[in-house]
Amino acid sequence: MLQYDHEADVLYVMLEFPEGKQYGAQLDEYRIVHSDEGGRVVAVEFLGVSRGLNLGGVPEASRIVKELQRFRAATAGVQLPAATS
Repeated sequence: MLQYDHEADVLYVMLEFPEGKQYGAQLDEYRIVHSDEGGRVVAVEFLGVSRGLNLGGVPEASRIVKELQRFRAATAGVQLPAATS
């Protein structure tokens, strides 16, 4: 599941439902990996995503690419309203 916050310019990619508590580990100033108590990667958060998306060194990168491709295919041809300030 993908969630994008336009105002914060943050993309949240949920890969699994966490079991127990969830922990975040910042890879760098633009990427946060969320894991559950069992050590499974459950989500990745990308900050400042309008500047680009760096998947280098991100766990589950291939799954994230598949989610992005699935989203692109599902929204092909969808006309979004113009953003207003």
